[in-house]
Amino acid sequence: MAVSTMAEKIWDLANLVTAFSVAQSLGTIFAVLKGDLVGWLVDKKAHMRALCGVVVFVILYTSVIIWCGLHGIVIDSENSDIWCTSTIGRGIAIIVFNVILVLVFIGHHLNMPKLVR
Repeated sequence: MAVSTMAEKIWDLANLVTAFSVAQSLGTIFAVLKGDLVGWLVDKKAHMRALCGVVVFVILYTSVIIWCGLHGIVIDSENSDIWCTSTIGRGIAIIVFNVILVLVFIGHHLNMPKLVR
């Protein structure tokens, strides 16, 4: 396989992982705000499990993004600055949207007594 083709496939993989992470975060945010997860987010323990899940997924998604960035730099070294910048940007996107999700979980937990009424 040609080097440029492999670099393009790694670039596409990094974009797909980033997009999926953001879409998953947004979907979960809307589900919590809409009240679709009321049956599952019933107490502090459930919220803590959800937060632990978010942390695990952030680590996994960010690891894949870093892996793609490092391999992209090795394969396409003349564009290493682009690979580095895009990897940092993708990581920031994943972290920002998941921080918002964590804040939604915290807000839901703090307002849970009001929602039960």
